[in-house]
Amino acid sequence: MVSVPRLLESAASASDQGLEAGRRSVIALVRILPLATRMTDVLSGRDNTMGLSSLEQVTSHPEVIIWLLPAVVSLTKAGAAENLNALADALEPFPGLAAGAQALLELPAATVEKNLENKSEKERQRVNRVIDAAIDGRLS
Repeated sequence: MVSVPRLLESAASASDQGLEAGRRSVIALVRILPLATRMTDVLSGRDNTMGLSSLEQVTSHPEVIIWLLPAVVSLTKAGAAENLNALADALEPFPGLAAGAQALLELPAATVEKNLENKSEKERQRVNRVIDAAIDGRLS
């Protein structure tokens, strides 16, 4: 683990571009990765499919959040920029996918039923899990 003085030094010496890239990575790690984890659980029908459910707890600990940007900037300076960018890029579509699931709630039930009538039981169950998750807020 990096020491606090090193984290502060890393953040203080970062360029505006470096800080912005760091913010993008922090958002991906704190907001979007937990959403992707929840979505994977909903689609698979299992809990903690990716083994990352504890990420949900990070946002309830502000003392951790304030150190994430300096830590990510430090990781970037240590050569992890490509990996952090790849992660952020890979996670970028998930908020839109979650919004699409939320949009299912706006459809008339008859439309949803008609769209599902030729689908397998497994596929219908998956869609019903997505709808249930959208209703109970797991996809927001």
